[in-house]
Amino acid sequence: MGERKFRRILESLRLSISSQVEGDFTVGDFVFEVDGTWKEGNQSLLDKRAWKRKQLHETNFLVIPFKEQWIIKFPERVTRIVQDFWTMEQELLKK
Repeated sequence: MGERKFRRILESLRLSISSQVEGDFTVGDFVFEVDGTWKEGNQSLLDKRAWKRKQLHETNFLVIPFKEQWIIKFPERVTRIVQDFWTMEQELLKK
């Protein structure tokens, strides 16, 4: 549910999603993670996530995590946060 809602947020901002894999949405140099409660307490999934974040950071992606509960309960705030990150990045690229 959170992933679908997050995708709609990105689409409403007209951001081009270059990939979506296992709750991660890649947009430009950002990887937005959608973390659901199903991962809590699952050590193998948490270890995989930590390894994946390390790999992404090493390739200059900025990983921005969002809890599924935030997306569901506060979609307007999540939208503003995503928009602010995107806007700041675009302004830096202009310089």
